[in-house]
Amino acid sequence: MSQAEAYRQSYSTSGMKPETIRREAHRLMKNPNVTTMLGELNAAADAKVINDRIADRTEVLETLTRMMRGEVEADGNRVRAAQLLAQAHGLLKERTELVVHERPSDEVKTELLRRLNELQKA
Repeated sequence: MSQAEAYRQSYSTSGMKPETIRREAHRLMKNPNVTTMLGELNAAADAKVINDRIADRTEVLETLTRMMRGEVEADGNRVRAAQLLAQAHGLLKERTELVVHERPSDEVKTELLRRLNELQKA
C-alpha cells in the first residue's frame, strides 16, 4: 500500500486533507527508526515469500531421494530442476583438498639449484 494509505490505517485522519496525510506520511518515513523497522519488516516478508514458494534444502534432498528410490516420476525436467535447486542451496559443491608438503628452506634451495644446473646443461 502507499505511504498515505498506511498512515490512514495507522492514525486518526478524519478531518485531514489528503495532501496533509501525504505530507505527514512522507515526514514519518524520513524517521530513521521507522525506516529501519520498515526495512526489517520488508526483509522478513521477502524471506517468507521465498520460504513459501521455493523449496528448502530438506525438500530438495527429500525429492531427490524419492526420485532415486523410484517413488516419484523422475523425468529430465524434474531432475534438472531439483539439481538447480540443490546447487542454489549449495548442496552440490565440489570439494577439493589441497595438500601442502612443508619442506625446509635448504632443501628447496638445493632442489632449485639442481634444476637450474639441469637447465644450463640443456
